[in-house]
Amino acid sequence: MKRRLRILMLLAALAASTSLAGLAWLLGTESGLHWAMERAGAATGGKLTFEGASGTLGAGVTLVRVAYADAGLRVEATRVAARARVLPLLRGHIGIEPLTVESLRVALEDGTRTAAPAPAALPVGLRLGEVRIARFELHVAGQTHRLQSVHFSHAAIGPRTLQLGGSFVRPDARFPITVELTLRGTLRRFEAAVSGTVAGIPAQAKLALEPQHRQPLRALEARAGPADPAKLRADLPHGTVSALLLARATDGGYAGELSLTNSAPAALDAGGVPLTSARTHFASRGLERARLTQLRLKLGEETTLEGQGEVDAERLRALLTVRGLDMRALRSSLRRTRLDGKLDLDLGRENQAVRGALAEKDILVEADVLRDGELVEVRELHARAAGGEARGSGRIRLAKRIGVQANLRVERFDPAAFGDFPQGAISGRLEVDGLLGDAPQAQARWTIEPSTLAGRPLESRGRARFAPDRVTQVQAEARYGPARLGARGAFGKAGDALDVTLDVQRLEDVDADLRGALRAQGTLSGTWAEPVLRAQARVPALRLPGDDKSRAAHVTVEGTQAQHTALLRLEAPGSHFRARLAGGWHGERGWQGEVAELENEGTYPLRLLAAAPLELARERVSLGKLEAQVANGRLLVHEARWSPGRLTTRGEARGLPAAWIALLFGEAEHVRSTMLLDGQWQLDAAAAPLGTVHLRRASGDLDLRAGGEAVALEISSAELDARFADNGLTITARARSRFGELALEGGIGLAPDRPAAGYGTRSPLALRARIESASLRSIAQPFITQARIDGRLAAQLGIDGTLGEPRIQGELRATAVRFEIPAYGVQLTDGQLDARLEGGRIRIASLSIRGGDGEFAASGSLSLDPAAGGARLGWTAREFGVLSRRDRRLTVSGAGEVAFDGKRVLLTGELRADRGYLLIADDSLPRPGEDVVIVGQAPKPEPGGPTVPLALDVQLDLGADLAIESQTMVGKLAGRLRVANAEDGRLRVYGRLRAVNAIFYAYGQRLLVDPGELIFDGPLDDPALAITAWRRNQAVEAGVQISGNLKAPRVQLVSNPPVGESERLSWLVLGRAPGEASRADLGLLQAAAGALLTRGSALPADRRIARAFGFDELTLRGGGELESSVVAVGKRVSDRAYVSYEQGLGAVTTSLVKLDYALGPRWSVRGEAGTSSGAGLFYRFAWD
Repeated sequence: MKRRLRILMLLAALAASTSLAGLAWLLGTESGLHWAMERAGAATGGKLTFEGASGTLGAGVTLVRVAYADAGLRVEATRVAARARVLPLLRGHIGIEPLTVESLRVALEDGTRTAAPAPAALPVGLRLGEVRIARFELHVAGQTHRLQSVHFSHAAIGPRTLQLGGSFVRPDARFPITVELTLRGTLRRFEAAVSGTVAGIPAQAKLALEPQHRQPLRALEARAGPADPAKLRADLPHGTVSALLLARATDGGYAGELSLTNSAPAALDAGGVPLTSARTHFASRGLERARLTQLRLKLGEETTLEGQGEVDAERLRALLTVRGLDMRALRSSLRRTRLDGKLDLDLGRENQAVRGALAEKDILVEADVLRDGELVEVRELHARAAGGEARGSGRIRLAKRIGVQANLRVERFDPAAFGDFPQGAISGRLEVDGLLGDAPQAQARWTIEPSTLAGRPLESRGRARFAPDRVTQVQAEARYGPARLGARGAFGKAGDALDVTLDVQRLEDVDADLRGALRAQGTLSGTWAEPVLRAQARVPALRLPGDDKSRAAHVTVEGTQAQHTALLRLEAPGSHFRARLAGGWHGERGWQGEVAELENEGTYPLRLLAAAPLELARERVSLGKLEAQVANGRLLVHEARWSPGRLTTRGEARGLPAAWIALLFGEAEHVRSTMLLDGQWQLDAAAAPLGTVHLRRASGDLDLRAGGEAVALEISSAELDARFADNGLTITARARSRFGELALEGGIGLAPDRPAAGYGTRSPLALRARIESASLRSIAQPFITQARIDGRLAAQLGIDGTLGEPRIQGELRATAVRFEIPAYGVQLTDGQLDARLEGGRIRIASLSIRGGDGEFAASGSLSLDPAAGGARLGWTAREFGVLSRRDRRLTVSGAGEVAFDGKRVLLTGELRADRGYLLIADDSLPRPGEDVVIVGQAPKPEPGGPTVPLALDVQLDLGADLAIESQTMVGKLAGRLRVANAEDGRLRVYGRLRAVNAIFYAYGQRLLVDPGELIFDGPLDDPALAITAWRRNQAVEAGVQISGNLKAPRVQLVSNPPVGESERLSWLVLGRAPGEASRADLGLLQAAAGALLTRGSALPADRRIARAFGFDELTLRGGGELESSVVAVGKRVSDRAYVSYEQGLGAVTTSLVKLDYALGPRWSVRGEAGTSSGAGLFYRFAWD
């Protein structure tokens, strides 16, 4: 038993030793390597083969070639290096890591063959790690795809298992590809997940593959985008396009869906893709033909194209229904439309046809184009809109030299009917016949019949023959509005000459800002490579915008492209300008030459001292050293260079007239200058300017023209220093004149959004200003001649915010202000102002000024922006002397408020006249009434509403001590008025004015006004009248009564007691009954009656003579046959006593002194002394 056990143990040890020896032979010898390869090939039935193997399985293997061939799949690898991991065999697989392959080739045969049997299962599994393939080629369906830098981090191939993960790169100059790849499944069927980029466009795909199937690709889901087509090719439009492809294998073909979306559609002229989305379902059999269904394209928001079609290798056929086509979605300059219609497309390799018709209301667009081999025939091209139409046809022969024939006819064609084009009605025709190719040529004939374009007449006709390097047989003329253009001749060959003329009778018809007539003519000769131009243009009386001066302009250009000169001359009153440029055009280098001459004679003299180099290119302008004499000063520009985003310049000036700066800013008409400036500048402006600018007054002064007069500023010093740095601009400025002093300092920061110049509306401000006026009189005197203003003004201001929205803060003070208008008796003194600027408002803490013994004061706030409103000022007046002249005195008191809401001024308050005396002189000449029209003069316009938006509500109280005196009235005025605006904006007055103890002089008498009232209840110029003027203290008290209103007054005589009309007049004028009147008295009564019926308020001549000698009355009585003439003078010494003296003028002279004294309304006593003496008591009674 023990012996058997030993034998068994010996045999087991021998077997183990043998196995270990075999394993060592397999892993450690090259013969073991070859044996393993033979076994692997045998296990696959000879499908897997190895060539040029060396090394051992344990240490590493190199192979010249490895190949695998199966039904539908061939794999070949060259220069393979690997290291095997044998221990995993214990788990049923072999590990290889790393594995490098110089070249790997995989071929998938055409899927149309019958299905192959399933591949034989591998005897053991295979696991790979860190696989690197330098070059990889995949052959599928006759196409070869080459990859580089293939790297698999892991790969597992089992008897029926396939797993792989890696990446690769497909290099390409235009469309480089990077891919991340994952495979999972078996050798019979596996799924692939692919992600990466194609020319920078992200893409993902999922595939299901069966290599042994006759259609290896079983399913596909692919996505790409978003992508901008313009990044793929420069001539493609911009967009944001994404694509989705879904496909699945069917019996002999594929079916699925294709869709495109564009999230940023735009018109073609905007460089975009108008397509919003496109989608179709497809189905194919045999990969030879596909049917497209549910085809839908969307343009813009509302345009759709729907239909179906069929595509194969030879032809595409589609029938589309168009709904709501908006032409503006294609080009932004076209009009908005909603065109509906059909499109029929039949596109083959040799024959194509496109037919369609789209219409909407008055618009119709039709096309019928057919290609048959080399011949393309445009059978019809028709467009109709707004009563006009265009029809065209043509032929194109696609030979070595393409022949073209085209005809176009338009009738009343209106470009504006199709888009944002000038309105017109154009009729004409165009014929073109030519050849395209290596040496294209064409003959063109056109006629534009009398038409209109943009409201101007248009007409043209001509013909020309075009070749690549020559234009011949040119005979053309055109008329458009005021311009006429003509061309005749040929150009392009030595000896050719093309004559061109241009005549514009009225430049204002071309540009409303210009005036004059243009006449130009020229000749173009030479060749395209070296053209020669001789041209000149003249404008005899040119007027530029904003300038009424007429100037003659003349331009001459002569020379070749490489060497020519241009001369400009301008002749105007006080100015003779001349400039000459010499140089040539040198392709990419642009124009290079010099400013050979620059001179101006007259008011602004200028003369270039030496030629200045000048270069002009597409993105570059360079001016070399320019030295000029400006009047008696000197201007030196050391250099000036411009390129996109950058300007560099430096220079200096000595004795530069400030008038040139005024001319530059268009203020030459308002500023007269003798000031000369010195300065230097050095600037380098890129993202932000850097450098310095310094200006100072050297001598002279500035005069400002205001109201037709020149005001000398009498500037004694002025200086400006500006420094540009990385963080902004620092400014220091100072000026002194007879008006005062100004000092400004601070800085302007760069704008946060960094505009091209570095500074913009958002640039922050940090400035401080100080203003000290020498005297308000010196400021106001040149502008105000009827008044005198004096005082001192000072301001301390801070300016912050931004350039677009500056904020001003600080203090304003005025002291010792005087305001006088001697002609009106205004004399105000000791004025004071204390105000502060805060946040766009002026807050007036106190404003006061004295008049007489009283004072006017105000306080409140105002907005610096009048449109913002919000202004409010409260005011008070305390015994304020408004007028203080001997014959005009007025003292007022009151309080109120002035406000402005942005639309109108609101004035409220109450004003009372404390005392006053107004002497009203009636020295004015008589004026015609409002209803009088003077022949030869325009009638007066009807009065309208107030021009100033003013809302009033003011109470006026005339007080008890307002005296008024005129030639016809002495007394006082009293009463209260309310002045306000009605809803229509017209002024309305309400209240009463009454005369107190007023004496009225009329008809040569002294009349007592009782009552005397003006009653206002509406318009200011039409009060109601209630006025009666009495002659008191006589037997019959007579008077004049005025009633009605001011526009239609009623005048009548009244008396107490009532008497007849003629007797009233006698008692009013003569102071006695008409029976006591002499013939002279009757004449006086007639004059008074005439005055009463006209303007009885004026004093008669005898009354004016009497008053000149201190009397009240001067009369001449008698003169009849029975009585002698008597001259009488009288004086009323009181309301009751009247003294008169009479002197006879007849043969017997008499003299008499009378004293009449009224005892009451009816009783009076009279005493006489002289030639006869006497006394009497009289009683007066009357009846009608």
